[in-house]
This record gives sequence, structure tokens and C-alpha cells, in this order.
Amino acid sequence: MNKKHGRAKGIKTAGRGKISILLMIVALALAEGCGGESKEEKAMRVAIEARMKQEKTDAKAEMEAKMARSPDVSWYGSHSNEFNISTAQQLAGLAQLVNGGESFIGKSVFLTSDIDVSAFGKGSKFNNGKGWIPIGRGDGFFGTFDGNGKKISGLYINNSALDRAGLFASVGSYGYGTVKNLGVVDVDITGGNSTGAVVGYLIEGSTYNCYSSGTVNGKDGVGGVVGAINSGNGSNLYSTGTVSGNDNVGGVAGYMGGGLSSSYSTGAVSGNNNVGGLVGSISLESSYCVGGVSSRSDCRDACINSNLDNCDENCCTEACYESDCENPYSPSTLKNSAALNTSVHGTKNTGRVVGVINNQKSSQRRYDMGTGTLYEEVTEINNVISNNIAFSGLKDRDGRTNRWTAKGAKGGDGADITAATIAKDGTLGQRFTAKDGWATENGKLPGLGREAVDLPEHLK
Repeated sequence: MNKKHGRAKGIKTAGRGKISILLMIVALALAEGCGGESKEEKAMRVAIEARMKQEKTDAKAEMEAKMARSPDVSWYGSHSNEFNISTAQQLAGLAQLVNGGESFIGKSVFLTSDIDVSAFGKGSKFNNGKGWIPIGRGDGFFGTFDGNGKKISGLYINNSALDRAGLFASVGSYGYGTVKNLGVVDVDITGGNSTGAVVGYLIEGSTYNCYSSGTVNGKDGVGGVVGAINSGNGSNLYSTGTVSGNDNVGGVAGYMGGGLSSSYSTGAVSGNNNVGGLVGSISLESSYCVGGVSSRSDCRDACINSNLDNCDENCCTEACYESDCENPYSPSTLKNSAALNTSVHGTKNTGRVVGVINNQKSSQRRYDMGTGTLYEEVTEINNVISNNIAFSGLKDRDGRTNRWTAKGAKGGDGADITAATIAKDGTLGQRFTAKDGWATENGKLPGLGREAVDLPEHLK
């Protein structure tokens, strides 16, 4: 009963403004019928008409804004494997579908026009003002997203508690998942761990022919294009934006456990630990492999009897129970890339190209059926760093250019290249060529698509 009364009261209150306007109109009409309106009455009428017009305009604007930030999934049908999208609402619809459990495995989405997603961004009521909801917040996006050389602008995220922040949250697993041929420009992103403009966390998929600009800020694993690459691969990527974070911060990728090639960055990069112009840190985790064991429990028992560490039932790989096996992991690679940044600032493990290179050991545990024990073979795995360059005027946190000690094409600081040489050769020493999909022009930087990129001021 109280609720009903309260509701009625609310309705009455909400309608008072309109009732007052109506009463004023009636009064003016009566005044006009009694001999015309006075100057004061005319002024009142004009004010009322202006107010009514403004209210109508505001209501229309609010309705249009609400429609603009409403995800559209009408383009999707489970019967098809290929889809075209051309609006911000349809892109938000893709996020809604993937985050709701549709992995898009075996399916492709094509972008057919440039998209401005600012309706979901700063100043919008969407997502409580926190901005874009990344695609793949659950298990991830396993399909193929082809940007067709188009651009997405106005991407805004303001949520430092949001891990895997970016246009896409997570991409790839089991060999599926690709984002390609896409520009994400003028971004304004503040996220948590694994934050990047295009992809927050690249698990086992691939990202290529993508670029970004704007500002990206996060915590651990922050990159201009991709926040963290687990065991996936990136190629033909570049960023002209500013990147900042705490640990594992890079101009293109913050953390990398896979591969990166033919990529570059030009913006300022800053962080605390593991900071690089291209990649913050490169790592390969230890792996264990065993042969000749018939079950997990046998592996565990033999491990314990052999006085080895990590002796749970997961210490052996199923595929290796019956026979010897080779190491299933390969080194991470960073090659044919360029750190052309204005500056790279870090307090520990800082490099022009990569902050830290973690060459790790891999252990193969083999079962001796004669003795019933495990023995361990340890192999050193060296990540492959090759043919990388860095702008000779790139500054450290103290504004110095002469403190980079790991120079060379295979070093964390890359080989020197001057601004004059950069301007003279648009391919940057044949690292970026037309046959690999780059648009090159002397006096400019390599671009994706049809046009090269204008040189930033610090390289002129």
C-alpha cells in the first residue's frame, strides 16, 4: 500500500513542471482573449515556448545517446560463420556475445568501416562511466577478427581494477584466435594487469598488421598494442602512443613468452621494473617431460624416490608416458624490430629494446625402467633476440643517451640507428618491406595499408 502511494506521489511530483507550463499557457490564452497580451505576458510566452522546445530537444538527445550506447546483436546468427559489422553498437554487440559465452571458434568477423566508440567512452553513462567492456572477458575470443584496414577510435577505459583491459580482453587458445589488419587510435586506457590498446592478453593466438595511438596505463604487463603475450605471436605491429605501468612495460608488448617480429614503437615508455622500448620482459617458463612411465602416480612415486622437487601427479606429461619425448617448448623470439622511442624510463631492468631477457632452463625427466627412478636432463633455452635496432637519441630516466650498455642487434638495447639514417631509409634496413605488408617511403616511417607514417618530431 505504501509503495503504491509513494509511486503515485512520485508521478505527481514529476508532472508538476508540465502542469505549471500548461497553467501558464491557459492564463496567457485567457489574457489574449481579454484584449491581447502585455509585454510581460509576451515575454512569458516566449520563455515558455523556448523551455518546451529545449525539453523536447533534451529528450531527443537522451534517447539518441541511449540508443548509441546500446549493443546490437541483430547481425549475428549461429547458422553462419562470417559476419560483417560497421557500427559501434555492433562492435559492442560482439563483446556482449563473446562475454556471454560465444567463443566464435571457426568464425570470422569483418569490420567494414571506421568506427568511433566514444558513445561508450568518457562522459557516457555506459558501464557506470568506466568505459568500454573488452571483448573476451570470459574464456576469450577464439575466432578471427579482421579489421580490413579500418580504424576504431575513441576507445576509453577507466578501471584500474580491470585486468586484461583493451579492445579485446583475451584472445586465443588451442591454436585459435586472431586479430589482424586493425588500427585502434586515440585510446585513453587505464587498466590493471595485462593492459594493451588492441589486446590485453594474447594467450595462444596471433595478432598482426595492427597499430595503436593514444595513452595506455596499467599495472603489470602493459603494452602499446598487446599487454601480455603468453605463447602467442605478434608481427607487423606498431604504437605511436605513450605507455606507462609498474612492471613489465613495453612500447608494443609488456610481457612476451611467444614471438614478436617486424614491429616498432615511437612513444615514451615508463615503469618501474622490466621496462623496454618494445618489450618489457621476455621469458620462457620451465617445462618438465618424462618418458617410460605408465601413469601419473608412477611418475610421482619415482619422482619422490629420486629425491626430485615438484613431485605431484602433474610432474609428468600425459603424452610422454609411454616413450621418450623431446622438449615441447621453443624459445621466445624478438627480431627485425625497432625501438624508436623518445624515452624509456625505468628503475630496474630497463633497455632500449627489451628490459630483461630471461633465458631459462628446461628439465626433461626420464624414467629408468631398470632402476625404477627418474633422472633429470637440464637444457638451457636461450631466447632468440636478433636484428633489432634502437634510436641513438633515445633517453633514459635521467635524460641520458650514453648509458645503454647492451647495444647490438642481439642485445637488449639494440643496434644504434640515427635520425638521419631513419629518414633516409623508409624500410629501416629492409626490416619493413612491401612484401611483408608495409607501406614505405623515404622520409617517413613504415605504415600498414597504403600510407607510410609521418616522422614524429624527435626523429626529424
